[in-house]
Amino acid sequence: MNKNQQLVLFDVGAVLLELNYSGLYEAGARVTGETPKQFEQRYTDSKIESKVLSGEISNRKYLKELRSLLNNTSLTEGQLAKIVRNCWGNQINETVDLKKKIAESGYPVGVFSNINQFAIQILSKEFPEMFNTYRGPKIYSYQIGATKKDNPMFEKVQKMGFDNVIYIDDNEPYIRKALEFGWNGILFTPYIDPAEAIRQTESFDISHSSTKFKQADNIKRLKQALKDFGIPLK
Repeated sequence: MNKNQQLVLFDVGAVLLELNYSGLYEAGARVTGETPKQFEQRYTDSKIESKVLSGEISNRKYLKELRSLLNNTSLTEGQLAKIVRNCWGNQINETVDLKKKIAESGYPVGVFSNINQFAIQILSKEFPEMFNTYRGPKIYSYQIGATKKDNPMFEKVQKMGFDNVIYIDDNEPYIRKALEFGWNGILFTPYIDPAEAIRQTESFDISHSSTKFKQADNIKRLKQALKDFGIPLK
């Protein structure tokens, strides 16, 4: 198969980037005077994350709602950025390096993520390499107007005409969706954050019997899964 027709897509959170939602809840609690659990409950109940990730609300409206959740309407955008930054750790160097290595082997590589404008604004300054793509697309939920639980992000890739798409994600429902579109899916599990807000509202089991499904709990097994799907790395 022509290498140019084989696309590898990486999720961002828990694949290329460490997640630490407990850190966000603790930071929010420090501002509001609540316990982290109380702030977490209000944060998840507000569905602010799913609304901004899906483009239901604008970046401006998101910041306004975030100030409201923090009980402080005078917080600057910079102050909000410092609070939100607590929900991420560092980039995951082993997968960021793998992304580049796949590209150096001649395959198009893209990014496919539930993410919002504010997050990209913060993270792209600190980890520009993480968002690099190589002859592949950048598919971001807030731009598409839907998250990965629905079809539009997947349909956007389908229209690009790749013969083989391999998708790496830490979330089972999104791998299931990828399989429905005929993609190969790799569930990458070593960096999962159970406290991730959207994970708490979009979780269900997946059948692991499909030949198009692989699971990898470390980088070695991820490389083997890619090889099994036709991406032999040098």
